[in-house]
Amino acid sequence: MVIFVGSIQTILVNEVGILIAEKVPGYQEKWKELTLVEGVLFFLEVIIGDFVVVWRAWVLWSDNRKILIVPSLLLLGSVASTLAFLGCFIENDWPITLPPTCSSLNIATYVLSMATNITATCAIGYKVWLHWRVVKKYLGTLHARGGTEKVLVLLLESGVAYSMLWFLQVITLIPSVGTSPVGAYVQQVLYAASVQLVGIYPTLVIVLVYLQRSLWDSSGSSTYVQAVVSEHSRNHRPSERGEDAELDILKPTRLVLEDGESHRSSTLTQV
Repeated sequence: MVIFVGSIQTILVNEVGILIAEKVPGYQEKWKELTLVEGVLFFLEVIIGDFVVVWRAWVLWSDNRKILIVPSLLLLGSVASTLAFLGCFIENDWPITLPPTCSSLNIATYVLSMATNITATCAIGYKVWLHWRVVKKYLGTLHARGGTEKVLVLLLESGVAYSMLWFLQVITLIPSVGTSPVGAYVQQVLYAASVQLVGIYPTLVIVLVYLQRSLWDSSGSSTYVQAVVSEHSRNHRPSERGEDAELDILKPTRLVLEDGESHRSSTLTQV
């Protein structure tokens, strides 16, 4: 929108009385400046989005960091390729048509970001599945999906949708696809959508994390789960608790939150 408004101002408003053809050089310079800002902001948002996704998986898998080795390595690769692409873009004076080196780095940036999101989303999905399996085993038909689980599902679904967006972007970057008229049109549509979603997604994840905490704190679910865990422990002798490791997924974690002048404890679910 900023580029569109800037273009209209340069071509139709500024310097009235001059032919549009004579304004083209000035328009191109203005376009380059606005594109520079947009490009830097977009790829910085990509990095932030990847960090937020991996961070969410990192929090959920605090008990087993090995699960996150692959997403973390892909995140480092995504950051490196993004910075390298921006450096190549700047070095070539922000060209409209990318040179081969910049084009390869651009594709690498999208591929690594897509892979980072897919692997992190899979890690989140696996943790959600483990949670459901244990809850169903010990609570059975008494269990009704609580607010926390709904938020976790929303996190998972948003991660899948975000990964699909990057997957479609990568497909349109294939030369045989992106150079066709239809492919070029789809590429522009997906890019316009990604510019909006890349900025929204990190904020969405952070808000959902906050909602997960708030819903768990206010729903009373933690009290119920603690009762189930305690009942299971009382009914089994220590030698018969081979399945207690599974119950760790239901046990709440204590987190101290600062509330004004005092400190209070809130119970969070560990999933």
